[in-house]
Amino acid sequence: MAVEDATVAHRRFLQREVWGMFGQRITEFC
Repeated sequence: MAVEDATVAHRRFLQREVWGMFGQRITEFC
């Protein structure tokens, strides 16, 4: 259970990083 929670938290962290990069690129592109 704890391992799954850690994995979910890690995935959310990665998604936040990826979307942050996408947001910057989209802002520059627009």
